[in-house]
Amino acid sequence: PLVNVSVNLYDDDTFGDDHLGTTVTDWNGNWSFTVNNDDGFWQNGRDVYYTFHLGNTRWNVRDNDGEDYVWTSAVHEDLSDGSVVDFGNETGSTDPESMQVFAVFNLGWNHITTAGGQDPGMIEARYPTTGSFFSPSTERVNIDAADNDGPDTILHEYGHALMHKAFGGKSISPGGSHGFGDDSQDPGLAYSEGWGSGFMLSVCPDGMYNWHEGNAEGAGEWPTCTAQNDGGRNIEQFSDVENRVGERNEGRVAAAISDFRDQPNDNNGGSENRGRNGESDANSGNRISLATIYRDSMWGFVHNDFLDFWITFAGNLSGTAQSQASDIMQYTWMSLPLDVSCVASKVTVAERKDASTLLEGLRA
Repeated sequence: PLVNVSVNLYDDDTFGDDHLGTTVTDWNGNWSFTVNNDDGFWQNGRDVYYTFHLGNTRWNVRDNDGEDYVWTSAVHEDLSDGSVVDFGNETGSTDPESMQVFAVFNLGWNHITTAGGQDPGMIEARYPTTGSFFSPSTERVNIDAADNDGPDTILHEYGHALMHKAFGGKSISPGGSHGFGDDSQDPGLAYSEGWGSGFMLSVCPDGMYNWHEGNAEGAGEWPTCTAQNDGGRNIEQFSDVENRVGERNEGRVAAAISDFRDQPNDNNGGSENRGRNGESDANSGNRISLATIYRDSMWGFVHNDFLDFWITFAGNLSGTAQSQASDIMQYTWMSLPLDVSCVASKVTVAERKDASTLLEGLRA
């Protein structure tokens, strides 16, 4: 079902159609609306039809010219008082790929507001474009024509918009070409790209960055978020032959973010290409929520790189959770992260009535 799309109801009139109201589809794709039957003098009852377009108050998908995708139903004419019109199950007959893109954005928004604990506000999207990328200057997510069946890519680009919102519109990445095999990326680029993939893996927790998922037979509702053997990249057990400075590689940053919050524990299996010897991801009993990562440690801050993020993030952890998160940083080849603790701050403000507000200010 197409969820959270805007439905507009109209009365078909000769000299201009009357807009009767707007509603939004629910999580089963259903909607309903009630209107009076006052069609005006000498009229025989409402002539009702609806349109829907890919937008709401939190995200939209428009074409590359900024025009809405709009679908229009048939008209039900001369309705009598008390009529109930059942439009039934209807399907947009054109541009189905745009609906696929919209459905993935719905997944991303629902995840960041529930698991991430923060409503990011309005994020606009364009489809189809040439290339998939987030533009800080236009503050829009652009999705390539071929990526409608790539929810991982769509969610990755949506993740860039989420970072942009969290940092108050400040871009910390220089942009440009990049890839998981780049051994010495700009730290801001590595953090930005790693966060995008890390967020995607929180929505689709299969440990893989898949280029295209398709709509595999028997996979069920779109999007599948199910790993397909399409030559994607394993992030859960990320490996790089040359990189030993984790904060300068987007794959290592993504792996760390995923390890903070995912269930599987892993180690290097004897290969330092995967991670440092003597370190591991072993926090299945102390998983860290996406809300702690995004709402508490990114929203309202500006981090220039992943180690900068770590200082804020570690201050929101304590005890075993902090220790195991530090192990994950070491395991993913981050450069000797500081042992950050806010214990002194917590003790200092403990007796104050405004302790939580003051502690938040000190951390910032």
